[in-house]
Amino acid sequence: MLELISYVFGASFFAMMLVGGYFFMGTKGSWLIQRKFYPEKSDNIYWIYKNAVLIWITDRQFIVWLILLGQYSKMVDAIISSINSNTKKGKKVLQIGCAFGNISKRIANECKDSNLTIVDIIPNEIKRSRKKIKKAKIENCAFLLEDATNLSHKDSFFDCVFLFFLFHELPYQEKKESLKEAARVLEPKGKIIFSEFHKPEKKTLRILGWIFFRVFEPHAKEMWEDFNTTEVLNKETPFKWRISTRKYLFGNYQVTTAKKIH
Repeated sequence: MLELISYVFGASFFAMMLVGGYFFMGTKGSWLIQRKFYPEKSDNIYWIYKNAVLIWITDRQFIVWLILLGQYSKMVDAIISSINSNTKKGKKVLQIGCAFGNISKRIANECKDSNLTIVDIIPNEIKRSRKKIKKAKIENCAFLLEDATNLSHKDSFFDCVFLFFLFHELPYQEKKESLKEAARVLEPKGKIIFSEFHKPEKKTLRILGWIFFRVFEPHAKEMWEDFNTTEVLNKETPFKWRISTRKYLFGNYQVTTAKKIH
């Protein structure tokens, strides 16, 4: 029995090290290479999120499971359950950021009687999401190559807006602008639903989170301290909100729903 436990622990640790090494090379490592050898093509988006081959490799459920410490399915289920009956029937739904297209397919399937628009700034993310939704034979989707901080839609256009782990990727000011844009295009009584990191209650998780952010996600720690979504919505938009948050894994993650009162 002890040998079996040791084997499982060793195999799990080895898998995490492989994933961690791959994730480092696809994020920080590729960013450093890009800055040194391809400065004319340099930007702040990691190759792991924009290169078609790296997207294909990364888009594995066990990798996502490891990165989100087993909470991915719970958070996606919470997002899907937040889609009420009014959203499902002839309404307009927006997803900002593709996240490899997996959650897009879930949302599209849930909103078959609605019009779903999916926007992303990365062409290969759009292509992968479009392919998955086409394979699922879902036809209610439109795809747009757009910046979350500057959406093309008019005010109060959508009934519901989703964002899945987008804010932590953005610098502070872009976080604010993307949230304000989501608020602008949302109709009164509509909902913004987003999942993100949250400052955990356990000290161990805070230490691990700090290391993870330091190595991989330099803008993510702002989700713990500076970027207060409730404050941004209430103080920097002209609307009133009813906001509720569900926390996961001792507060390490959140799914927040902000309903636009008027």
